Amino acid sequence: MEKSKQFFLTLSLGICVLVTYYLLEQGQLIPFADVFGKKQRNIYHPSVDEATASESSHLRRKKVIFLVSSKRSGSSFVGEYFNKHSDIFYVFEPLQMLTFYVLEGKLNNSAFDDVAMDIMQGLVDCQFNHGYNSAKEWLRRASSVCAFNQEIGKSNLCPFKHSSVSQTEVEAMLTDTCETTTDIAFKLIRIRDIEFIKPLVLNQTIDAKVLYLVRDPRGTMNSRDRGGKNFDLIRRMQNASLEVEDLCDTMEKNLKHYWMDTPTWLKGRIKMIRYEDVSLNPIDLGKEIFQFIGRDFDLEVIKWLFLSTQNQMTDEVGKAHYFTTSRNSAERVTGWRKEMSWSRISSIQNKCVKAMKMAGYLSIQSEIFLRNFSIPSFLPYQPLINSTTTH
Repeated sequence: MEKSKQFFLTLSLGICVLVTYYLLEQGQLIPFADVFGKKQRNIYHPSVDEATASESSHLRRKKVIFLVSSKRSGSSFVGEYFNKHSDIFYVFEPLQMLTFYVLEGKLNNSAFDDVAMDIMQGLVDCQFNHGYNSAKEWLRRASSVCAFNQEIGKSNLCPFKHSSVSQTEVEAMLTDTCETTTDIAFKLIRIRDIEFIKPLVLNQTIDAKVLYLVRDPRGTMNSRDRGGKNFDLIRRMQNASLEVEDLCDTMEKNLKHYWMDTPTWLKGRIKMIRYEDVSLNPIDLGKEIFQFIGRDFDLEVIKWLFLSTQNQMTDEVGKAHYFTTSRNSAERVTGWRKEMSWSRISSIQNKCVKAMKMAGYLSIQSEIFLRNFSIPSFLPYQPLINSTTTH
């Protein structure tokens, strides 16, 4: 009992210090009681007079954030930055159902992109009534929607209460919930080419931002190897044996054509981040992400990060989903070096030479070096001097 009290006292003091440090760094302090009180909105707005604030609110366009990544690359973790934000409605994998429609023979794969675009254009306007995007079907298929959207999770639609509500009522409830927030974010892991979202980015009624998340292909494949089938790969290629090539070809193309040589339509609208950097530096990367999209680093996000740290500290079997301590994060980021065979790693490296080099991942030269963790597997994170700088 005494150890338990000491642990929670130490944890509480640690949270107090971290929150105070962050707020001092921001140049603002609020009563600490507010940190775990009622949901706060617009905590870190720059100081402006009421007239300026009123004028700005009329001129402000809705931010629409597209988190583009691939399966098992850390998008669920990064997506939580948006889910926990007080002013952002987070849509978890809106195209998930389409994959299964194709595999079940209900949709021709050649029509996938066109139908996906129709769905996305509707969702940007908080419309959940697309024929292939039945609101009730979306809630049923994406069983974790209730967990990955805190606003929906608090509604009468979760958990699975929508079965007793009509389709029209479900659509209206989702639209109403979406429209009560200022901005909207989408997690997209079922598009190979960032060019797909060009019509959405060019929509003049919104302020679109693209966050391209990459992960070391060795870490991604280690996670995929321990998971289930890659249904979207099967939908697209009908050949799961080419999974590594598909992953790295996609990564190489997107980095080359949209990040390293950014087209005009994406200038100032795209940012590339690595899963490893977010895991090891969640606060610093959080600042960069929200400065990039032009929104505040919301207090709800900070609270989530602190509570995630607590969950990791109290998890005795290592099953925590979120982590912020450098030791646990390092183990999660480089776990593939202990878990994968040298032959598997060598094969991935040979197929992903260009993609790995572009993203700052380093090849391991031998099995002896593989187990020597003093030898790095990726270039270190370098905080941006001006974190508003983007391509």
